[in-house]
Amino acid sequence: MSWRALCSGVSLLLLTAACSSTHATLPVHTVSIPKACDVVTASDAANILRTAVVANSAPHTPTWACAYFTTHLDAKAHLPAGVATASVQHGTGSTWARMFDLRRAGKVRDASSHAPAAAVQDVSGVGDEALWDGTWLLTRDGDWLLEVSVRDGDRPDRARSVALARLALRHLPR
Repeated sequence: MSWRALCSGVSLLLLTAACSSTHATLPVHTVSIPKACDVVTASDAANILRTAVVANSAPHTPTWACAYFTTHLDAKAHLPAGVATASVQHGTGSTWARMFDLRRAGKVRDASSHAPAAAVQDVSGVGDEALWDGTWLLTRDGDWLLEVSVRDGDRPDRARSVALARLALRHLPR
């Protein structure tokens, strides 16, 4: 089948552009994806946790994920007394974008009980839209998706998660 036969009557944007000329090229838009630890910085995490932090130094941590731990340990659990974790993805088809939409729609289930997950709460003033699920703050800002969780011991802290997300959003490319 020839291009002309294929192109007749086709109105899809991509095929129309390809069919308009035998030498047509489509523009390619690339976005530089920053490392999560460049978006959620150690300085910002220390500021929010109000103490010194160390970054996760696991050898195979993906660049889209970041974690900071307080340098002092909880006396009972012998674990870091505080932690700030984050992940960053770009694109409306990314894993976090799909998760954001599923959470907002109430279509996420708790894997341990097979019951619907806890309802999310809208959080205003963070990015274009944000949701709090009781542990994570899921934030959408343009095509960027940022997940942040700040914890004191085993207790998630919504206010500090919101504060860290606001700081982190300033570091995303525009």
